[in-house]
Amino acid sequence: MADRCGCALGVDVGVSAAKLALLAPDGSPLRTLRIDAHRFEPDDLLPLLSPAPAYIAATGMGAERLGCALHGVPVRPVDEFTAIAVGALRLTGLPRALVASVGTGTAFVMAESGAAARHLGGSGVGGGTLLGLADLIDGVADAPHILDLAARGELRRVDLCIGDVTGRDIPGLPPCTTVANLARRQAEASAADRARGAVNLVCQTVGVLAAFAARAEGVGDVVLVGTPVAHPVFSELIRMVELLHPVRFHVPPHAPFAAAIGAARAALSPANE
Repeated sequence: MADRCGCALGVDVGVSAAKLALLAPDGSPLRTLRIDAHRFEPDDLLPLLSPAPAYIAATGMGAERLGCALHGVPVRPVDEFTAIAVGALRLTGLPRALVASVGTGTAFVMAESGAAARHLGGSGVGGGTLLGLADLIDGVADAPHILDLAARGELRRVDLCIGDVTGRDIPGLPPCTTVANLARRQAEASAADRARGAVNLVCQTVGVLAAFAARAEGVGDVVLVGTPVAHPVFSELIRMVELLHPVRFHVPPHAPFAAAIGAARAALSPANE
């Protein structure tokens, strides 16, 4: 293997995908790569190993697949919740935040600079839910497809909203506030409408749980990371949750690779993150 270049490679091996992030010596992302989990093999890292990074930081449920070293490059295991917390703070510049990591399911992690990450809990609603709903709605189990389809849909055709059940004003609750997800059955609702309702259900579940957890922790910033959150329609719908709760949602650049970036940073200087 060639001389080490001083870079670091973070690898997040999850249930659905492996996310790779090559970091420069100063910690900035140089290259990112996503590989479907069922196709991922350790040798897929080879294009990122020349010149050789100083180390590979491995996190996620499948991290053990990388072993202790790969082609002469040492592998450092990093706790997944630490990786999520460090990555979220690094990408946003925030000193303290509640992190919602939307993967196959969703994990909620309390992140604070200089303190150990705390896993607060999780939900089975996440990217895997989008895949299942996409299959039910359109027969295509593909998350990007349902997100793209949702961008063309109309939520009021599928969700029952406050404006549908009462004509009076309710302080703090706009007429468009959802009363029941996917409860409005209209014959003219299109696949795009149903897709938007499905994505909204996931957004609201993640967003409301994150808002409640943030309130319990006394923090006003929520960082969303993971592959689904990077899609514009997810960001659009999560803002509707923000209108109803005293939190600020942040979707940072490189959000799908936050854990991989955080793993590389934590393995570099765990005492300083």
